[in-house]
Amino acid sequence: IYLKSRDFRNWLSVKNDPHIPTKLNDKNELVSKSEDEWDEDDFRKLTIHNKALNILLVSLDKTEYNLVRRCTSAHKVDYELFKMQPNESIKNLYNRF
Repeated sequence: IYLKSRDFRNWLSVKNDPHIPTKLNDKNELVSKSEDEWDEDDFRKLTIHNKALNILLVSLDKTEYNLVRRCTSAHKVDYELFKMQPNESIKNLYNRF
């Protein structure tokens, strides 16, 4: 709810995979853009995603943070926090969810 209240696009960035700047090459294939090819829309979408990731990471306690600190996308942070932990019962997982 906090992410949605800050900017609904933050939540969409968590719910969906983050934006990856792409373009069509000469063979009409979708390929990643190099950073110097990013346009204002790419920067805007990446900024929204990084704000969402930051909001998630700063809201975690130390234990949760250590579980997800290497995640590079808000979507993965959300997923990792709700995976079943070792020796965790279904009931405890459901309660955490």
